Amino acid sequence: MISLTRETSRFSASLLTRGILMIFLGITAISWPDAALVGAMFTAAALLALLGIGEMIIAVRTRRTTPGWMVPMANGEACVGFALLTLVFPSVSLELTLGLVALWLTIYAAFTFGLALALWPMQRTRITLLAWTMLNAGLAIAALIAPETTIFTLLYVGAGYAVAFGALQVASGMWIRRIAVPYVQPLSTEWAPLHQ
Repeated sequence: MISLTRETSRFSASLLTRGILMIFLGITAISWPDAALVGAMFTAAALLALLGIGEMIIAVRTRRTTPGWMVPMANGEACVGFALLTLVFPSVSLELTLGLVALWLTIYAAFTFGLALALWPMQRTRITLLAWTMLNAGLAIAALIAPETTIFTLLYVGAGYAVAFGALQVASGMWIRRIAVPYVQPLSTEWAPLHQ
């Protein structure tokens, strides 16, 4: 039997795990680029793919119990897309890579904008998601028009983005744990004793 509380907790744990690991890998790649950049990139891709697939499984399992199942599905798809982009870019031209990066950033900006609209009454959440939307849109534009972009620029910006993305994932996981998990917990089915 599917427990919405358990699946929501798993989604939160996935976000927290991915966020912490992305922050760690991004800082490692920036701090020791010669030794760690490529390894951190491929490790991040593998983690993004695995956790993204896990989130899509959570979404499929909960699709009949909650209308919110699309959030873990879209987030999982975005993470798998990010992982594929990370793995593919070394084998294609820089121009194609920048176009794919811009496409991914645009799609993710649309996703976070949609979440901001869905959560409009929650002011701090809305502002955070709109700021993230603008950052993604700005980076998408920069990827398309930056004339002097090199592969190293892309890697360093990618490592910095990984840190910021990780921070957003940690904040999202904590938000879900604090707001959503208590909301979906079932009410107690025990009967209180009757007073005579």
